[in-house]
Amino acid sequence: MRNERDERLAGLFAPLAAAVHAAAPPDWSAAVLRAYATPFQGGATVTYRTPGGRERRRAEGVTAELDTLVELAKGPGAGLDVELTVEPGGSYEGTVTPRSKRGLSGGTCILDPGYGFRQAGFAQEGPADATEAGDPDEAVRLMEEYRRRRARILGGRAPEPQPVPAARIDELEDLLGTRLPADLRALYERAGHTPDGFYWEWLPADEVEAGGVRSRYGSGPILDAEPPDTVRRVSDHTGWISFAYDGDGNYLAVDMAPARAGRPGQVIAVGDAYSDGPAYVADSVTALLRRQ
Repeated sequence: MRNERDERLAGLFAPLAAAVHAAAPPDWSAAVLRAYATPFQGGATVTYRTPGGRERRRAEGVTAELDTLVELAKGPGAGLDVELTVEPGGSYEGTVTPRSKRGLSGGTCILDPGYGFRQAGFAQEGPADATEAGDPDEAVRLMEEYRRRRARILGGRAPEPQPVPAARIDELEDLLGTRLPADLRALYERAGHTPDGFYWEWLPADEVEAGGVRSRYGSGPILDAEPPDTVRRVSDHTGWISFAYDGDGNYLAVDMAPARAGRPGQVIAVGDAYSDGPAYVADSVTALLRRQ
């Protein structure tokens, strides 16, 4: 059973969500309110997702709720942190996290016994267009042309491709539990994987990995990518296949499980620098090469 303190904390979510709604800008698509309380003071900010980008401001109309949160923060702990995700349709989802003696957040407390937190992205619809946007022949041509141009600028010879046997790629796909998009497969099979001059280091076939490339999102809500509804709002997915690394905790991955507005084989970025969630990069590896 919930105790009285938990009941009062849970009772804060509805008025906080209503305040976020009341102060929302036009055409917002999601909002995240972050509040804190120590035994002495409290504060709150809200970040709105709008067509023009993210808009962060001080939360309005939540004075009474913050006073209650400060009151509930009194006791042996160092305080409380609240994160509340609000949707324009009226739904909301919140967590309360106790702070440690040093003021850092501790374990998350879900105020609903028996509730198992499931990230929103697993319930999102799959792609409306299930075809890949990439072109294998074009991807190989672009890679070869890029190598030639770079070698000409630097006054040297383009490195020889290091193709991966098709049978080895078949084995890799069996291990991954999913296939590679056709353009990325063609690059490994026909053009090799070692283009110099990219910001990201392309991984050898043996180091390609499905899932396990999520960023340090912690327990906070995962925001939508831009453009909206292209990438699932999850911290990790076995359909994300990493193929490039920046050497500092961030990866490029092909997304074989996109959201409704995405395309299979689209390129996303995940890692330590992407604390709000995965980022959309391009509709295919072919488009990434064309941009490069």
